[in-house]
Amino acid sequence: MSFSNLVLESKKITFSNQDSVNVSFDGNHTTPYVTVTSDDMGPAFNFYVSQVTSAGCVVESSGICTGTVNVHVMSQR
Repeated sequence: MSFSNLVLESKKITFSNQDSVNVSFDGNHTTPYVTVTSDDMGPAFNFYVSQVTSAGCVVESSGICTGTVNVHVMSQR
């Protein structure tokens, strides 16, 4: 695997008494892999990604919550 064609993006998004957040990617990704992790909400909530496109995705939670989530996007040029 060559890393010269690797496109990485990382951002923090905020949930504010909600169970989903739309995320727009800064770059255009071809078939992106997206991971999410809770930054400050502990194990009380599960986060997952849906509706992934080359330009964005939706990050969803297992319940209504408030806090920060880390989003990491990886793809090839």
